[in-house]
Amino acid sequence: MPRRSRHSSGANTNQILGLVGGLLFILLVGAVVAFLLLGDGGSPRRSVRAAAATEFSLRDYLDNANSLRGNTYRVDGTVEEQLRWTRDRGRLISLHVDGTSEGSPVPILVPQDFSHVSIEKNTDLTFVAEVGDNGLLVARDVRPK
Repeated sequence: MPRRSRHSSGANTNQILGLVGGLLFILLVGAVVAFLLLGDGGSPRRSVRAAAATEFSLRDYLDNANSLRGNTYRVDGTVEEQLRWTRDRGRLISLHVDGTSEGSPVPILVPQDFSHVSIEKNTDLTFVAEVGDNGLLVARDVRPK
């Protein structure tokens, strides 16, 4: 009669190592997918990029900004001035939108998340901005042009 190993009823070392390796692989794949979906480490709401956003229409915005609430647009323009800054909310800037003859600057709230971005007068920037509940544009992404 063949001999039985004393440890035959439990999991052997190779099985345990295989399970641990499989779990590590799954975690690694999950981390890569999360990085790709979130871009450069931003939050999911900032994952909208300028190439995917709809072109901003200044005429529609000036006619009725409230009808655009909740929509996200790409806004290209030149910073006219910083209107206000608060530590908890960020900067409110005045932007001259590219390709428009209207003299009306557009206010954009740039949250504190973008404090690392240099936003100076006469700087050309591309924003991905969402029209907030009050009709104010709120930056979700900011990049130099």
